Amino acid sequence: MQISLEWLNEYVDIDGLTAEQIAHGLTMSGLEVEDIEKTGAKFTNIKTVKIVEILPHPNADKLHLVKVDDGQTVKCVVCGAQNIEEGQIIPYASVGSKVLDRKTGEQFTLTPAVIRGVESQGMLCSADELGVDDMGLQKEDGILILSRLFDNIPLGKDVTWSVRPSNEICGELPFISHCNGLPSMVDGRAMLPNRRALN
Repeated sequence: MQISLEWLNEYVDIDGLTAEQIAHGLTMSGLEVEDIEKTGAKFTNIKTVKIVEILPHPNADKLHLVKVDDGQTVKCVVCGAQNIEEGQIIPYASVGSKVLDRKTGEQFTLTPAVIRGVESQGMLCSADELGVDDMGLQKEDGILILSRLFDNIPLGKDVTWSVRPSNEICGELPFISHCNGLPSMVDGRAMLPNRRALN
């Protein structure tokens, strides 16, 4: 059976424990954990930024030069999305961040880029580039506008956890899968006994 750590955390305080530590505790109590599957965020190093200025690209009519502020520095990103406006808070991927390719769904590492003769210092991200397009957060083409979804979003914070705990978008805890009870533990396939195993 599969055990969701998000569910388990509602009954047992597992804050500060890794999935591996929880799996070990369950195994030592007689519930063999065969595998740990990570779910949720499919990106790394994505920060919240505010759009402070949108300028036309000098060499391309359909592109913009978007200046974004993370609370400490201002970066300029070349972007073709049409749903952005100054003042919005959005996800920003700097060079070295990992995001998903919109066409293939494969994860890749963002590298330095020059787009139509202008250096782009990163990328503004859509829901599908973060791997959260199935959560119904974005109904339009373009960038995921976080400030339309959540209030009081701080700048420069990791998108994965910046909106927890009330409205997490990508912070789902991993779940332990294929947890089997020993023959002597006939209730090991139920969720509540797994909770008691960690008490």
